[in-house]
Amino acid sequence: MALAGAVSLGLPIAVQDAAASVADSSAQEDIGKACATQNFDSFVEIFVSSPEIRQAYSSPTIAYTLRGGDHRVLSTRKISAKDYTMFPIRVDGVRWYSADESGDKSAGSTPINVKVHDDLDTISTIDWTRTPGDTQRRQSDPSGDQSDSGPDGRLVFKAGKGCWLLSEDIRFVKQG
Repeated sequence: MALAGAVSLGLPIAVQDAAASVADSSAQEDIGKACATQNFDSFVEIFVSSPEIRQAYSSPTIAYTLRGGDHRVLSTRKISAKDYTMFPIRVDGVRWYSADESGDKSAGSTPINVKVHDDLDTISTIDWTRTPGDTQRRQSDPSGDQSDSGPDGRLVFKAGKGCWLLSEDIRFVKQG
């Protein structure tokens, strides 16, 4: 979204706004197709790439939960969707990265593996795990199998609005 009086990349504000509107329109069309065909993999790609889509396809309140290595709940707090700024992952082309805790997508440079689980009618999840080096991959895995150390985080989506809505962001606190 352009700021009043700002010029970016040498383009006038009206041109920037029009370009953003076209991108939003394209993302809206793509997400509509993913929802209509119940294609969670496509939904994930669009959801992660677009802050506007994330806002539109989030529950009014998102649970932010910290869990210990034994999966017990350490803390949970409810955050309104409009105030939820710490979305933990980003995609850059075909590469997946973690974002920093403030939600700054440009700061996150840690590669992550992403596993998409769409094996229940009402709940689907994205598990993400930080990876050393260049061993990044994205997998759709209905078996739910994850590495021995488990994921660093899980995004939980529930059925709603004829599609999916982000309802919980779980972070796993791993013991050194």
